Amino acid sequence: MDTTTLKGGCIHFFIMSEIFFSATRFIHYQWKAKHRKGHGIHSPLIYKFVSEVLCKRDISEIEVENRKLYQTLCKDNRTISLQTFGALQTDVVKIVSISQIARKSTTREKYRFLLGRIAHYYKFPITIELGSSLGITSHILSKKSFGTVVSVEGCEPLAQLARINLESLGCNNCTVINQPFEQFLSQIREITHPIFVYLDGNHTYKATVDYFHFFEKNLKPGSIVAIGDIYWSKEMSEAWRDICQNHQSRYTVDIFGLGIVFFHTKAIGQHYVIRF
Repeated sequence: MDTTTLKGGCIHFFIMSEIFFSATRFIHYQWKAKHRKGHGIHSPLIYKFVSEVLCKRDISEIEVENRKLYQTLCKDNRTISLQTFGALQTDVVKIVSISQIARKSTTREKYRFLLGRIAHYYKFPITIELGSSLGITSHILSKKSFGTVVSVEGCEPLAQLARINLESLGCNNCTVINQPFEQFLSQIREITHPIFVYLDGNHTYKATVDYFHFFEKNLKPGSIVAIGDIYWSKEMSEAWRDICQNHQSRYTVDIFGLGIVFFHTKAIGQHYVIRF
């Protein structure tokens, strides 16, 4: 068996084991989740989030446009050379279709739409997304935001595709930067206002915790950090668990597909598992 075949087999086993893990965590989440419409939530901040953002599922022209973008890319059979980063990182450059990337690497629709509602409701001047992929989530963040969106993608072909997709739909407030996440973060000098951050790249424990701790040290009260795929793997689950351990000056909300952290000025926060 050659090295490439061996690596491919290992990756397949890894994916199947993580799918099984994610399925078991979903059953646990369904059993534990509550507060669907905000009942029983004592924090005014989180009650307002649940009742005015999480539970609002109105579909506007922006959501329709985002859905069409996703559907179009799911039918796009053009191929690109792709080197994977993060949890599935290999030295092998693979040829994959755009449709494969769209189907396998895009934030699910209900979570995309929620991210857009968060950006819109809280009117952040800046939104940072780590992990542009094809720009599908970047699109809704851009269209729903009142401020500037900065989306970072480590893979050059993906970054270029994201730019093309966003430019074609008039997302003029969104900039796609092709850099490793660590390099991008090292260039941030000061964050002076509350901002919105979406972490959706490099699904490893160390990277997720490191990125979160960077923002934790630098964000102003009123900021929100959303973390994608918190139960995608055991590593991601452990990263989310450790982020939730410290409730000093923050609330954490678990909706399975996303973990959401609210930074505030009060002494003690709380952890919520909310059905979504």
